[in-house]
This record gives sequence, structure tokens and C-alpha cells, in this order.
Amino acid sequence: MISVLLVAALAFAVFSLGQAMFAMGRGPDTSGAVVRALTRRIAISVMLFIFLLAGWKFGWLQPHGVS
Repeated sequence: MISVLLVAALAFAVFSLGQAMFAMGRGPDTSGAVVRALTRRIAISVMLFIFLLAGWKFGWLQPHGVS
């Protein structure tokens, strides 16, 4: 369940980055939309990183080696 939430948050961050790229391509008068989309992406990425650390600390997520 936790992994699904993490993947959904990552997908939303990528979607927000796509929104910023689309707004940037529309023209120079859409800088507010670009800033909002990039701010949202940064906030999601920071929250995702904090959630990963908390999940590891509380034992919700277990790191594993790639063999």
C-alpha cells in the first residue's frame, strides 16, 4: 500500500513537471503558471523524500539490495 502511494506521488511530480513544460511552451506571459507548477513539483518531491525517510525510520519500508 505504501509503495502505491509513493509511486502515485512520483507520478504526480512528473505530471506537474509536464504542466510546467507545457505552460512554458505557450508563451512568455504564462510565467505564473510555470512558477506554480514548478513550486508544486518541488513541494511534492520534498514531501516524498521526507516520507521515504520516515517510512524507513518507522519500519514501513524495508531497503533491499539489488542482486
